[in-house]
Amino acid sequence: MDVLQRVIRLQPTALSIWFDFGLALAREARSRLDRLDYVADLQAGTLLLESAGGCFHALESSLRNMQRSVSEDRYRQWQTALAGPTNRVVSADAARVNGAWCFRCLPEARERLAYATERTHRKREELRQQQQLREAAAARQAEANRQRREAQQREAAELEKLAREQQLEFLRRQEEWEAQRGKSRRKSHVMVDLDEDLGENRETT
Repeated sequence: MDVLQRVIRLQPTALSIWFDFGLALAREARSRLDRLDYVADLQAGTLLLESAGGCFHALESSLRNMQRSVSEDRYRQWQTALAGPTNRVVSADAARVNGAWCFRCLPEARERLAYATERTHRKREELRQQQQLREAAAARQAEANRQRREAQQREAAELEKLAREQQLEFLRRQEEWEAQRGKSRRKSHVMVDLDEDLGENRETT
């Protein structure tokens, strides 16, 4: 704002431009501060409000200095010449009132900003925790699925092993049965041969 005051002293006709600029800043600040749900708007609104207040403070100081340095008539002529498109009377009192309004609104704006920032922080923390819970739940589900697959694979392997063992047992029993059956057949054949031999012997005698 020191730079602004030096510029105004060098070029007094810039007063109306800066006055309108301050009004534009204040209006934009008010518009941004009405958007309570967006931290970015509250940050911008607070900054704009500070800038507008500083601008009006610098204008008030420059206008007071002008008023002291020239005659009242000359000052009134300057006021008429400096009237801006959005403000018909550029005066130290008007700058003081506008600046006071800006500085009066600042505490509430900063309070809103602090509240919104804290709320946003809490919301982000809640979202982060929810994300962690979702990831943990997904990890537990993945682990449960892995364990279930492993259990199914073990069960399938055990069933396959049991089936092989049963098949081998069946083949072993079949071989034993066939071997036993072969022995019985050979024994029966021997008995038949003996009977035939005995019959022949009886006929001979």
